[in-house]
Amino acid sequence: MEVPFSNTSIPGMRSVLNAVRCVGTTPIARSLEKAAGDFPDEKGAQHHHP
Repeated sequence: MEVPFSNTSIPGMRSVLNAVRCVGTTPIARSLEKAAGDFPDEKGAQHHHP
């Protein structure tokens, strides 16, 4: 745990969370991207495929 839970730890939690940077993808991210292929294309629909 980066910051202990308490009534006074909110600023510390915000500081730690603001420093987090996401890298890569997770299995759920890949599944969600592939799930778009399970739906029919509609004119005007926006699908973002990498």
